[in-house]
Amino acid sequence: MKGQKAPGGAKKEQASPNKRRVCELTVPGRLEDLATICEFVGQAAQQAGASKRAIFDIQLAVDEACTNIIEHAYGGDGGEICLRCECDGDDFEVVIRDQGRPFDPQAVPKPDVKAELDKRQEGGLGVYFMRCLMDEVRFRFDPQSNELRMVKRLKGGDQGSRKSGDREIRKSGKQGIRTQEEPASLIPSFPDSLVP
Repeated sequence: MKGQKAPGGAKKEQASPNKRRVCELTVPGRLEDLATICEFVGQAAQQAGASKRAIFDIQLAVDEACTNIIEHAYGGDGGEICLRCECDGDDFEVVIRDQGRPFDPQAVPKPDVKAELDKRQEGGLGVYFMRCLMDEVRFRFDPQSNELRMVKRLKGGDQGSRKSGDREIRKSGKQGIRTQEEPASLIPSFPDSLVP
């Protein structure tokens, strides 16, 4: 991957002296670039030693996040999406930045996943899925940019599991850190046959 350019975007990779592996990709914020984004994140996670299940979770969370950026932050008008994947051996972190409209995840009501489909309130499932698929999800926004950091633990447990645990949301400003725990029964489980 070193020195390669993605169609419609720029890609670079570097290994830090402390063996942290860092990969970056900048692409136009267009739906047709989601496949490039998912391929990039999948390759970075695979090189970091993630299991197939963990790679699937990471790609699904990133796809959801980038789709939201394209459709909501940019409103379909375009703009760049910058991704940075970093692995220290234990944690795989994806940082996604955009310059679209600010997004406050606390303003989105938590979805009632037990409600019947026709009675569910629209919206909120994307953030919910990201929290369920990843071990940490943190949002930060200011007038210049939005930043989403998602972490998947690769060591110290079953990296493919979706057990109940702390799901973090961090927001810049006075509100500080909020932690939410999802009941195990509400965490989506996908059949292994769906995992590549």
